[in-house]
Amino acid sequence: MLHSLTLTNFGVHQSRSIDFEQGVTAISGRNDSGKSLLVEAIRYALFGVAALRDDAPPLNAKANVTLAFSVRGEQYRVSRTPKGGKLETISGQVLAVGTKSVNLKIIELFGYGLEVFDVANCANQGLIEALSNMRPAERKRMVETTLGMDALEQLVGFCRAEATNATKEGDALARGLGPVPDEPVAPQDPRTAEELATELVSLREKANELRDLKIKINRIPSEPQGERPKLFLTETDYKLYDQQIQKLPQLRFELNLLNSELDQLSRLVPSIAREALPELKEYATARDFLENWPTPAFTVNELQQMAQQIRLVEDYQEWKRLHSKGELICPACNHTWPVEADRMKGFPDFHAMEVPTSPKLTMREINTHLSVWENRDAAKEEIAKAAATVMRYELSHGGQNLVRLKALEDEVEMYAKRDKMPSLVLHIAGVKEQIQQLEDLQRRCIIHQKALTDIAIWDSQNADFLQYQKALPNWRQRQQELILVPQTLADTEAVLVARQVYVQLHANWERARDHHVRVLAEVAAAREKAEGWKAAMAAINEVRAQIERTFVPSLAAVASALIQRMTGGAYRHVAIDPGFALTLDGQGIGSLSGSLKAVANLALRIGLGRMLTAKVFSVLILDEPDAAMDAERASSTAECLRSLCPDLAQVILVTHKSIQADHQYVLS
Repeated sequence: MLHSLTLTNFGVHQSRSIDFEQGVTAISGRNDSGKSLLVEAIRYALFGVAALRDDAPPLNAKANVTLAFSVRGEQYRVSRTPKGGKLETISGQVLAVGTKSVNLKIIELFGYGLEVFDVANCANQGLIEALSNMRPAERKRMVETTLGMDALEQLVGFCRAEATNATKEGDALARGLGPVPDEPVAPQDPRTAEELATELVSLREKANELRDLKIKINRIPSEPQGERPKLFLTETDYKLYDQQIQKLPQLRFELNLLNSELDQLSRLVPSIAREALPELKEYATARDFLENWPTPAFTVNELQQMAQQIRLVEDYQEWKRLHSKGELICPACNHTWPVEADRMKGFPDFHAMEVPTSPKLTMREINTHLSVWENRDAAKEEIAKAAATVMRYELSHGGQNLVRLKALEDEVEMYAKRDKMPSLVLHIAGVKEQIQQLEDLQRRCIIHQKALTDIAIWDSQNADFLQYQKALPNWRQRQQELILVPQTLADTEAVLVARQVYVQLHANWERARDHHVRVLAEVAAAREKAEGWKAAMAAINEVRAQIERTFVPSLAAVASALIQRMTGGAYRHVAIDPGFALTLDGQGIGSLSGSLKAVANLALRIGLGRMLTAKVFSVLILDEPDAAMDAERASSTAECLRSLCPDLAQVILVTHKSIQADHQYVLS
C-alpha cells in the first residue's frame, strides 16, 4: 500500500505532502488543482518517465517526487528527479541508485511492470474502459504475463530445448560408440618388463666384457728387440754435471753483457787529450769553489740599517702598548701624563715621528746574511786564489773551454774505462772457456737422459709382453664362457620389446574399454536427462492447464459478484471464454452503454487486482471512474469499493462527485 507522497516543483504542486491511510481515500478539488497529477506522480515515482503522459509538459529541472510504499509487507521509499533516482528501505538501506537501476529494482519487487500496474492497480482518467477496449488476445496476454504464464511458456520452451539437446547428445554418443575392442594376447614368456630390464643390465655388462676381451687378445704387444740398453753415466756423475750445467744461462748472459761493454769501449774516442785533463780539473775545482761562495744580495751597511729599523719597530709597538694603558689627570691643573710614564722614558718621542715600518728581511735572515759576510772574510784568501785561477784559465783558453769543462767528468770516466779494456778481453776469454766446458757436460747429460728413456721403453715393452703371455690363457677361457652372450642378449631384448608392446597395447585396450563403459554411461545419463526434461515439460504444461481451468472461472465469479453490487442486482453474470472475450448477461461488453461499460470494466479491474496483485501491492487507484455514471450508480460503486477494503487494503479515488469515504483530501 501507499504511505506518503511528497512533491516539490512537480507541475502545480510546488510543495505538497500527502499521507495515505488504509481504506478508501477520496481526493477532490476544483479543475486544474492537480488531482490527476497526483496519480501521475505516483506512477512516475514507481515506473519513471514511462509513466508520464505523452502530452505532459517537460519536468521542472528541480522537480522531486518521493513516495513511501509497501510491497509484500516490506516498506520502501523511492525518490525521483529528472537527473536520476534512488530506492531504499524505510530504514535507509540503499537498494538502487540511478534511473535504470531503480526501474529494474521496482519491477523486481512488484513482479510486474507499468502495463500490468495500469490494469490491476490503477485506472487513469478517461482510461477506465481500457480493459474492455483491448482485443481478447491482448487481454489474455496481459493476464498471462501477470500470472507468470509467459514465464511458464519460456520454461516449457527451455525444457523442450534441453530435452532435444540431451536426446541429440545421447544419440550422437551412441552413434560414435563402436564395439568393445579385443583384449591383446600376452607374450608366452612370463617374465615382467622389470625382470627383463634387470637381466639385460647383466647381459650388456657381459657383452661389454666379451668385446673388451676380444680387443685385449687381438692387441698383441711387441717383444723388445736386443739387450737392455746400458747407462752412459753413473747417477752421482749425472747429478754433479746437472748442477754445474745450471750455471750455463747465467754465464751466457754475462758473456753477452761483457761483449756489449767491450763493443762500447772500442767505440769511445776522447775529445780531450789526456795531458790537458789536470789543468782543466784545476779550473773546474776553482769554479766550484767560487759557486759555493756567492756574493750576498745586501751589503753589511744595509743589513745593519735593517736591523736598526726592526729594533725601532719593536720599540714603537712596546711604546704603543704602554700608552694604551691610560693616562693620569692632575686635579689642580688638569695636566695629563701616561700611567706607564716611568717605563716610557727611554723610548723616542713617537708622537713627533712617522709610524715606523718593517724592512724586507726578518732579523733571522739579517743574521744569516751577516754570517755569510763573516765567513767570506775568513776565506777571502782562498776565494781570491780561486778567482785568479778561473780568470787565468778563461783568459788563456777563451769561452770554448767553458763548454769542454762541462764534459770533463765524462772524459775522465771514458779514459778510465778504456784503461780496463785489456783485462776485459781476458775476462771474456775465461767466460767462453767455462761455457765450452759446461756445454760438453750438457751433451753428456743429454746422452745419459736418452739412455734412461730407452731403458724405460725397453722395460715397459718387456713387462707388457710378459703380462700378455701370462694373461692370455685366462682370457681365452673367459671368452669361451661368454661366447653365447650376444645371442642371449639379442633374444632377451626382443622379448622385452614384445613385453613393452603388449603393455602399451593392453593399456590402450584398458583406456578403450573404460571409454566404452564411460560413453555407455553418458548415453544412459543423456537419455535419462532427456526423459527428465520431458517430464518437467509435461508437469509445467499441466500447471498451465490447471491455472487456465481455475483462474478464468474464478475471475468471472469475482467480477459477477462485484457487478451485482455495483448495479444493485440489475446485472448478475460476467462470462469470460477461453479466448478472453467478455460478456455481461450474454451481451458483449463492447456494446454496453457508457456508464454500464465503466461499471463492468471497474468490476473486472477490481477482480483482476484482487486475484493477481492483492498479495503483492493491495492498492487500487481510480482517476474519476464515475465520470460516466449517474449519481445512483456512482453511489453504488463507491459503496462497493468501501465494502472491498477488508480484501483490498487501500483504494484511492479521484472524483468530482461528493461520495462517502474513509479519508477525504480536498485540493485548493
